[in-house]
Amino acid sequence: MRRLDWRTPGFLDLAGLQRWLVEMPVPPRVGQVRPGSVRYRSRGTANVIMTVVGEFLRFGAAHGWVPTTTTALLSQPKLLRFTPPGFDSGESGQQHRVEAAAFRFKVTESGYEDLSDEQIRDLIAAAPSARDRFLIALLACTGLFSGVRALS
Repeated sequence: MRRLDWRTPGFLDLAGLQRWLVEMPVPPRVGQVRPGSVRYRSRGTANVIMTVVGEFLRFGAAHGWVPTTTTALLSQPKLLRFTPPGFDSGESGQQHRVEAAAFRFKVTESGYEDLSDEQIRDLIAAAPSARDRFLIALLACTGLFSGVRALS
């Protein structure tokens, strides 16, 4: 529709694709009869699609079909404050930089809910020791303990 060359999308083209993925309705499924039921892609789905597009462009660059300037748009350096277990940060920890996806929506993990004040009081009352009661109260007061995984 926009007559873009797939081998050389610019930054604004990739950002536009990412935005289009979540703003445009998904076409109805074959045989779907319910009128008015409009579906949209989630941000998580858009992230997956953008990952596939990025890997396709990197594959094209490896074969010489896509310039490296295009693939350079796909990621940006990110400094890791905390490294995951097993991460090799090199001698003296100098390799704390990784390449992070440039076109990625922030997606929160579902399944968390905030505790009410009453639930926190009940949790403190149920703690078996003064140390545990102190730690629960400390986490709740500092905001570090804002939610728990829902059991449902």
